[in-house]
Amino acid sequence: MTEEDLKEIKKIFKFMVKEDLVELDVQDKDYKLKLRRKETRAHTSAAPLVVDLEPASRTKENGEKIIDGAVKITAPLGGVFYRSPAPGADSFVTEEEEVKKGQTLCIIEAMKMMNEIQSEVSGKLVKIVPENGKRVDAGETLFLVIPA
Repeated sequence: MTEEDLKEIKKIFKFMVKEDLVELDVQDKDYKLKLRRKETRAHTSAAPLVVDLEPASRTKENGEKIIDGAVKITAPLGGVFYRSPAPGADSFVTEEEEVKKGQTLCIIEAMKMMNEIQSEVSGKLVKIVPENGKRVDAGETLFLVIPA
């Protein structure tokens, strides 16, 4: 396998991630390639959570202050952000609440699949960033937590 082949495979994998594809078969006259990612869209399992362990910046672009020492919990995939399991139900979490590692924080609906997002850090939830029912993009900050 050449370096050019590896670059092409990486390019295809990035496409899979961007389009949220779980499996992709590519074939031409010289080769056959089958790529498979771990399924993250199943209703019963939580999507992997990306935690930025660098301290949150002091100010947002709009000048709003950010709490020092807080870590950002970001969306692992794009979709619609929901604070509660059903319309009219209590929110999974509220600001100023202590959260535990593994606790469900929200749901992101992507492609008609409900993905429970769980915390990978324990601490005090100081900010819920997106509005309920609004679209979020992969990598967008969802929560700010001061680790315990």
